[in-house]
Amino acid sequence: MDSIKLKEYSQSPSVQLNLDHLNLLLTRYKKQLGVRSSIDGSGYMLTSNSYVGVYDLVDFKVIVEPKIDKLNIFKMLTFAYDLVFWYEEKSELNSIEELFEYLVLVFQRQVDRLIKKGLLADYVLVKERLNYAKGKIGVNSLVEKPWEKHLIDCNYDSYKVDILENQIIKYTIYFLKKYVKNAKVRRALVNTNRYLEEVSLKYISVRDIDRVQYTTLNKHYKSIHNFCRLFLELFGVNEKQGEMYFNQFCVDMNQLYEKYIGKLLKNELRKDSVKLQMNSYLDEYDQINIKPDIVVSDNQNHALIIDTKYKASKQIEQNDIYQMAVYMSSFNADGVLLYPSFEIEETEYFIDGRTLYIKTIDLNKLDKNSKELVDWIKGVVNHTNKV
Repeated sequence: MDSIKLKEYSQSPSVQLNLDHLNLLLTRYKKQLGVRSSIDGSGYMLTSNSYVGVYDLVDFKVIVEPKIDKLNIFKMLTFAYDLVFWYEEKSELNSIEELFEYLVLVFQRQVDRLIKKGLLADYVLVKERLNYAKGKIGVNSLVEKPWEKHLIDCNYDSYKVDILENQIIKYTIYFLKKYVKNAKVRRALVNTNRYLEEVSLKYISVRDIDRVQYTTLNKHYKSIHNFCRLFLELFGVNEKQGEMYFNQFCVDMNQLYEKYIGKLLKNELRKDSVKLQMNSYLDEYDQINIKPDIVVSDNQNHALIIDTKYKASKQIEQNDIYQMAVYMSSFNADGVLLYPSFEIEETEYFIDGRTLYIKTIDLNKLDKNSKELVDWIKGVVNHTNKV
């Protein structure tokens, strides 16, 4: 299969595309990739944004690679989605496809561990027609279908593994098998699926995962379900009337960056002091809504507003500053525009008695710079409280 590779926030050279390619690009992948005719009219140019991943155009593949190291993306994903696992971590990942297959392999090993310990089971209501009485008998069938006197409608409880917790896992394996190209990883998924034969294959959405209430009996499922949530979100499952399809594996780096920073601060600062996507209103009638990414509070006061900006620009955009000025005024707090270090220069602006910090974090030095960022934010919050 022919393919083309490009980096996030970049443009491809001219490529030849047919009508089927264009249809997929303009419908299924319109959010992830831009397409336009080349200047000389000889073909088409593709433009990537914050989405990195693999896009299958049937007989042509577009691969968008991240600017940062793939191993650090793996670390960000596992941290942001609470993925606890027991598996030897790789020393390097060479492509976005290798990252996907490694995530799947780690997930499969987790499910195998779960199966060896024993699948969770529960009592499930079963309704079926039997030639003997079992459980609660439905007398209506005897009246409605007298010619089937030898069969009785029975309702009874049966202890089964066919419950939501296991259905989530089976459905995730089902759709992952469609996209894994690595023979070893695919074979591992097929083998694992054999142990789930008694579990029904049902369509599962992220909302279904949200329905699971974790207790002491099923809390060991939570990390595996977090893997399932990750795959469902990254693949962008679409369901239509009588039809279901999955987009290809792709990571919105903008969303992951925001999620990672939010989780980092919630873990390292007091959880009740960090609010994500906090609503506020500019007007007295609560009609003009604003929602900064992160609000850090202390002693009942808003101390710091943080907006994560995952952008390719090497310069600070005026709109970002205007937006933060509104947030700072509304919350009466200092602000931080936090960029990945793509050549943005750190600086400070003073706006109406408040400080706007332009701050960066080098995602290629994730562990070291994450700690430094947390320490810096703690220092800013403490300084604000003393003023």
